[in-house]
Amino acid sequence: MFWKQVSPHLLQNESANCLTLGVAYKYLTQPPARWYASALFDGSKFVASLLMSEYFNHKVALLSKTHDEEALWKLYTQAHKAGVAMTNFNCEWNTAEIFSRILREEGRTVEDNRENGVYRCRTVKVPPSKSAKLRPATMDDFQMVSDWTDAFQAESLPKDRRPLRTLTEERIRGGLMILDDDGHSVAMAHSSRHLASSCSISMVYTAPEYRRRGYGALVTALVTEKVLQEGKRETNLLTDLNNPTPNKIYREIGYEMIGRAKFKDVL
Repeated sequence: MFWKQVSPHLLQNESANCLTLGVAYKYLTQPPARWYASALFDGSKFVASLLMSEYFNHKVALLSKTHDEEALWKLYTQAHKAGVAMTNFNCEWNTAEIFSRILREEGRTVEDNRENGVYRCRTVKVPPSKSAKLRPATMDDFQMVSDWTDAFQAESLPKDRRPLRTLTEERIRGGLMILDDDGHSVAMAHSSRHLASSCSISMVYTAPEYRRRGYGALVTALVTEKVLQEGKRETNLLTDLNNPTPNKIYREIGYEMIGRAKFKDVL
């Protein structure tokens, strides 16, 4: 029901709503035993939505963009009355500030976790390379992918560490791609949250000994090119706004920043 009611409105700005759409579609196709979602309408006009995403020890509220404080308060109180536990929330920059104020007024403690740039690409510019090749990861790559995933989490998501073995297996089975060059594996990237016309690029990581050679840009561009050639209209990705390097290289290969989001902790 949530997908049927809300997705037509969120799909109007697909990349900006990539997290909510990706989770909602997963729940549609692989429904968990329990999950919570809420949406507000003014007649037939969509106002706002809240979808809970649960993974490991995180219970994250994904909020649609709105600056309507009353609507956000209603979403929170509905979830609270339903007994929904919330450890984090993620949404557009200004929406996050309004929701933070509401939570604090309700006696909750809210702390910043990270600030993300939301990027979209419809035409990719692949950097030239004489010998680098993209290939799917296999279980033969398990230890390398596990080591890289552990390092990626430590560098990019220090407050959001997930069980390593489970995450590694999920990524390999889910289409993780490896970039090889001159007989060595040098970088990886993953496409996820697949919808009919878009998907997200994530887990972009270059092994430390191969950095500053353009492999991060190249693996991102090649994975983006692959999914666009397979029929996606656009791809999206999230970056750490406090790290200027990836923000620069993603723009160079054809990504444009279409918004800013905040991920916050609720204590």
